[in-house]
Parts: sequence; structure tokens; C-alpha cells
Amino acid sequence: MTRQITSDEARLAENRELRAQLAEARQTLEAIRSGGVDALVVSVDGEERIFTLKGANQAYQILIEAMQQGALIVNNVGVILYANRSFASMLKAPLEKVIGSALSSWIAPQVQPVLTSLLNLKVGARKESEILMTDTECMLVPVLISAGKTLPSRESDHLWMVLTDLTEIIARKKKEVEELAQKFTEDAQLVIDRKLAAVALTRANYTRSLIEASLDPLVTISADGKITDVNKASIEITGRAREQLIGTDFSDYFTEPDKAHQGYEQVFQNGFVRDYPLTIRRSDGHCTEVLYNASLYRDEEEQVQGVFAAARDISEIRKAELAISRLSSIVEFSDDAIIGLDPDDIITSWNHGAELIFGYSALEMLGTSLLRVIPPELHPQELEVASMIRRGAPVRHFESVHLVMGGRRIAVSVTASPIKNSDGHVVGSSRVTRDITERKQAQIEILSLNAALEDRVKERTAELEASNHELESFSYSVSHDLRAPLRAIDGFSRIVEEDYAPKLDEEGRRVIGVIRGEARRMGRLIDDLLAFSRLGRQKVEPTTIDMGTMARQVFDELIAQEPQRTIHLKLHPIPAAFGTEAMIRQLWTNLIGNAVKFTRKRKSAEIEIGVLQSRSEKQEEAAEQIYFVRDNGAGFDMRYADKLFGVFQRLHSSEEFPGTGVGLALVQRIIHRHGGRVWGEGEVEKGATFYFTIPDQRKETSKLAQAATKLSPDISPNQTS
Repeated sequence: MTRQITSDEARLAENRELRAQLAEARQTLEAIRSGGVDALVVSVDGEERIFTLKGANQAYQILIEAMQQGALIVNNVGVILYANRSFASMLKAPLEKVIGSALSSWIAPQVQPVLTSLLNLKVGARKESEILMTDTECMLVPVLISAGKTLPSRESDHLWMVLTDLTEIIARKKKEVEELAQKFTEDAQLVIDRKLAAVALTRANYTRSLIEASLDPLVTISADGKITDVNKASIEITGRAREQLIGTDFSDYFTEPDKAHQGYEQVFQNGFVRDYPLTIRRSDGHCTEVLYNASLYRDEEEQVQGVFAAARDISEIRKAELAISRLSSIVEFSDDAIIGLDPDDIITSWNHGAELIFGYSALEMLGTSLLRVIPPELHPQELEVASMIRRGAPVRHFESVHLVMGGRRIAVSVTASPIKNSDGHVVGSSRVTRDITERKQAQIEILSLNAALEDRVKERTAELEASNHELESFSYSVSHDLRAPLRAIDGFSRIVEEDYAPKLDEEGRRVIGVIRGEARRMGRLIDDLLAFSRLGRQKVEPTTIDMGTMARQVFDELIAQEPQRTIHLKLHPIPAAFGTEAMIRQLWTNLIGNAVKFTRKRKSAEIEIGVLQSRSEKQEEAAEQIYFVRDNGAGFDMRYADKLFGVFQRLHSSEEFPGTGVGLALVQRIIHRHGGRVWGEGEVEKGATFYFTIPDQRKETSKLAQAATKLSPDISPNQTS
């Protein structure tokens, strides 16, 4: 028992000495890096050599090359940036193969999480761990690793490592145990066996914990391709319980089983496989793209037992790659100039659209200032935009002037957006620049055309006023000249009728009556024509009109002229309208008058007046109001509906229903003067319905003003959101 205690104390002393050496190496490295060491005394092959330090990097290299321990510098993604020859010898690999490789490729799969924890060390933190490494002969090398993280530059943080090969130490310990086993009694051997079993169990539990903690699916596969163990991540990615997986063929869970077997065979041929692409199909059919890394595992007699495989889910990486590819395509094939800038407005990217607009190639512009394409007098404006970008505020659609190759100026519309890192700090900006020179020229031409059009309108207005004056004079002359002979015809016919009636037979008296009736009808026709003509020249002076009250008044006036008739009016509540009062009254007079006239043959005439609500395509717009006048009179044939509103167009004879054929033409002109619509529907002997609309010109004017505001270009760089 005393010998065992002595051996344990020796091992403890050896461990303390080993850790002291690691601490001393770490302190020496820190002292060299901080500049606190002027020279080094290094023992190489039993000979002491003195090195004067000319710089921390040289001293660092001298020291680590002379060390028996392995020394590494690794970047934050695990790529080996530097390794000494002791580390390369530890792995039985050429130094050039080690430098630039991924450290994870030399770490046994079952302890990969330990490497992950080391890579995630914070700056200034240190950590020691025991891990297993794999040399070029696929042999496991036990290593004690001491790691720490410093900040050597602004670009990235590096991880330094000192690694001690524990192979000889473990071999010595093993030999000591074997010697003790021969010297101790069976009882002592039993105690040793129990302790070794406890250690093995602890290590097994530790290894299992590492495997279960891994986010990557891990699996062990026997030599015949059957699954022997899986971790929790494998259960989740396949959607199957551990019991369902163990004992089954590993290739059953891939979309390409043959390809999976080919990768499995490569492991036996080469000893490992790296980043082998496969797709796992889950029990519910969902597929996950993965990259597999696998290596052989052996028993204590170095006999191959099977394959240890680890998968890395790359679905999100593929999505990110696709998104980046799409974005790159959009940027590259855009007709707009899309420019990337650093915080100092130095150009970092220059797409094909920028080359087309400005005439400079990307090679000419990368690394130069954006001010190269901005006129000197607009530099203050650019500095203001850059200041807003640095504060994290985007600047959208401001108009400016830029310079193209040769010095020509173009009008542009620019949107500037800040680019932020994961911490929310602005690390640059992007500019989307559109050439709007042609649009600006078109605007100038439109303004010029508008000015010319206004002049032409003034000229045409003057001409129309002159024509209207002439037309009014002509209308007065026609009215006066036509009425005089009509009055003469009517007068002389009345004289003949009164003075010579006894001398006329019945046919003569009838003819005289026809002459007088036609003369009076001709007079009404002239009156209607003059009214129709004056309506086109009458000024529209809209005001709010109570349509219900006006319709009732017109109806009462009309039925007062025919007291012997029975006419029922059904007047629904109808909204007010915005129009010229005299014209709208004429509108009601003609429509209600037609209803009264064409129901003359009905014992009980029915007239209905109301309003319909049309559906609006946009919820924010008010529905159109459609007024209607409906009767149960003679109606009309819809085949001739296109003739309803023509001057002198009649669908019934004047003997059946007297009239001049101008009334509905007046209705249509009144509605058109107010910007509305009018139409009719009917059926012979079943009545007719006339519809009309009167838009509120105040709302229409407001809509036009809003549309003009939206079309107005924003040229201020201070417009942000």
C-alpha cells in the first residue's frame, strides 16, 4: 500500500511539474508579446543559445520552435494559422499540411464539442482541457491543451494553444499499473480493478455527455453497416426513436442510399471522409441537407470495429447561399447603379448598372471616393447625406446631379441606406442611383407644351367667344325671322277660319286647323332648338340642391295642368346634389314630364323617383349615387335605346304622344355639362326607367389635387423614414 501511495504522489508531482511548465510557457509568451523580454536563452539539443529579440514575432517564433510542446495559433473559425514543428511531429504530418487546415479535422469526433468551447472563449479568457487528436495514421493521440484568446488586430481575434503529448505519460502510468499488479496481492489487485473500472465508467459517462450535448447528429455504425448507437440530435433529425434506429441499416434514412454506401466504403478505404454531401429523410417526409464527416474507430487491439460519423445540417447555409445568389443577381443585372461604400464614402462595390450610367468600370472606381462623380458645388449636400447615414438614418429618393465620364452632368434620383453589423453599428452604406435625365427633359418639354397649350386655349377661347356671340346673333335672327312668317301663317289662317268658315266645307276647315296646329308646333320646335342651343353656352354655376324637394315641386306643377288624371308619385328619400339649379330643374321637368306624358293611357299612372348606390372599387371612395325616374307607361323597345337622346329622335308618333323630340336631348346635355351619365331602360307597354348621375365636382377636384401631390417629385435630401 505504501508503494502505491508513493507512486500516486509521484504522478501528482509530475502533473504539477507539467502544469508549471505550461504556465511558465504561457507567461513567457505573454511577456514576449507585451515587449517585456529583451533576449531569450534557449536550450537546443543540450546546447544553450542566446537570442537577442528584435521584435515580439521573432522571439515568439524562436521560443515555440524550440519547445517540445506543440504550439498553435488558430483563428475564430478553427483554421490553423501557425503551428510549430513539434505539433506537426505529434500528428506525424508535414508542417505544410498542418498550417491552413481546420483544427477540427485533427480532433477525434467524440470530443469536437471541447474544441467548440475553446473557440468560443472570450478575449482574455484561458482554459485547459484533455482531448484526443487523430494523427495521419488515424491513431488517437491524447493531448493536454492550454488555450487562451488575445486580440492581435482589429480584424479578428485569435486563439493560441500549447499542446502536450500525454502518450508517454499515459504509457508510463500504464506500465506502473502493470508493475503494481504483479506486486500486489489479489485483494490489492481487486481494489485497483475497481478504481480502474470507476475511472473507465467516469470517462464513458463524460464521453456520452459530450456526444449527447452535440447539436450535430452523431452515429456509430458497425462493420456490416448497422447502426449501433445514436445521440439525441440523430433522433430528432430522423424523427425515429433510438430503439427504432439501432440495428437498422444506416443507409435507409437517406434519399440516396447507394451514395450513402459509397461514402461508407470510402471511410474503410481512406480511413475517413470529409464533408460528404447527403440528404436525410425524416419519418414525416421532411428532407434535410447535411455534410458528413466520418472516421474508423478501433478497439484496444487496434482492430476496426466500425465507423463514427457526424453530420452537419446545412439547410440554413443553403438558404443563405440561395438568398445571396438571388441578391447578387438582382444587383448585377439592375439597370440602376448600385454602389457599396465604406464609412468614409470609399467605393467598395460597383455593379454593371453603375458602369452603364457613369461610364467607369468597377476596376477604375473601386477604392476611390464617391465624390469623384459628384459636382464640387454639391459636395456639402453629399456630406450631409453621409452624416445622416452614419447616424443610421436612410435617405430616400432625393434628386441630385452627378458627373459621368467626360464631365457630362446627368440628373439622378438617389436612395442611400446604412449597412449595419450584427451589433447595430453602421459599417457602410449602399446607394441606388437612377438616371432621370430623360424624365427631367420630358418634364421640361411638358411644361413648355403646357405653356403653349395655355396660349392656344386662350386663342381658342377668344375664337369660341366670338363664335358664340355670332351664334347668339344668328339665333336671335333665326328666332325673329322664323317667328314672323309663322305668326303671319297662323294669323291669316285664323282669319280664314273665322271669316270664311261658312264658305268652307268640312275638309277645308280641317285643313285650316292643321295649318294652324303645325304653325304652333313649329313655334314650339323653334323654342326648343333655341333652348338646346343656349344650354350649351350657359355657364355652370354649381350649388347644393335639395333634389327631393325640387322633384316634388316639379311634379306638383305638372299634374296641376292635368287635374282630371289619377297619378301616384312614390318619392323615396334622395340625397342632395351639387349642380346648377336652373339646369337641374329643367332636367326634372323633362324627365317627370315624359313620365306624366307616356302614362296618359293608364287609368292609374305610377311614377317612382329614388336613388341607387353603385359599388365602389375602392373602399375609401364614396359610392356613386344613381338617381332614377320610373313609370308604368308606354315604355320603348330596347333595340332603339341608342336613339333616345338624339335631337328630333322619337320612338312614338306625335299623334300618339305630342312632342318635339328635343326633351331627352336637353336632359343628356345637362348631365354631360355636370360630368355625369344618363341612360334608359324600358319594355314596350311595361314602362320605362331613366337613370342619371351628377358627380360632386368638389370631390373630383380634391382627388386631382391629391394625385398631383403624389406625383410631385421629392428633391430634398432631408426626406427620411
